[in-house]
Amino acid sequence: MYLIIYRKLYLLGCQNTFEAHYLNYICGDKLFSVEEIFRNTTSRDWATYVFLASLLMLTVSKVLRPIKFQEFIQLLATNKYFFLKGKETRLFSWFQFFIVATQVLSISLFLFLGITLFYEDVFLEVNFLFAKVLFVYSSILIVKIVLEKFIGYVFSIEDEINNYVFQKLSYRNLLSLFLFVANVLLIYSFPSNKIIWIVFAIFVLILHLVFMFYILKSKQNSIVNNLFYFILYLCALEISPIIILYKILI
Repeated sequence: MYLIIYRKLYLLGCQNTFEAHYLNYICGDKLFSVEEIFRNTTSRDWATYVFLASLLMLTVSKVLRPIKFQEFIQLLATNKYFFLKGKETRLFSWFQFFIVATQVLSISLFLFLGITLFYEDVFLEVNFLFAKVLFVYSSILIVKIVLEKFIGYVFSIEDEINNYVFQKLSYRNLLSLFLFVANVLLIYSFPSNKIIWIVFAIFVLILHLVFMFYILKSKQNSIVNNLFYFILYLCALEISPIIILYKILI
């Protein structure tokens, strides 16, 4: 709370949180009646560190595999990225680790901003909300990958599953770069703007659906021959994680 007397600024510390329209302040023998003004500020400095961490990981990825990183950036125009050498280790490499870590940070921050915009009461009641979103999203992502790998091992279709998981993960990594830009704009240029958040969310959702359609179309023969198992997969590993994420966070 700030108090202005004779054009000077005094900082007052209040021990209680009573509601009052005026605050009596005694200075020497004079009594001044001044209006009480509360100034609430929310620091987003921590978001800057998240952006710096994301940029650092992208830089390390580019240094580790410059050609692979270049092909990854061009995924919207060409799918050469999926045909580079080293397929046997592409799901578990330092390059993939840093790219996926960037995805986790960007998507978690975007979800955090959405929750704080549309569920203000939840934001006020939960401490360390971003850390919670980050933990829940990364946990679901890891569990999904492990389960998909396990399914591939059980049904002896490891190569097919690895290829599917890699493509899906790569497209989501690419989407996270768009969300990185969206997060910067939402925090520094359009804070508390629900319309802008919705526009970015719809744009990313449409791109995600287009990418998934492309992946499933390339595997339509396998899907048609195993339609029942494919439906089970969609319900168990694609739809249910979204519901779980929503229930835990909201």
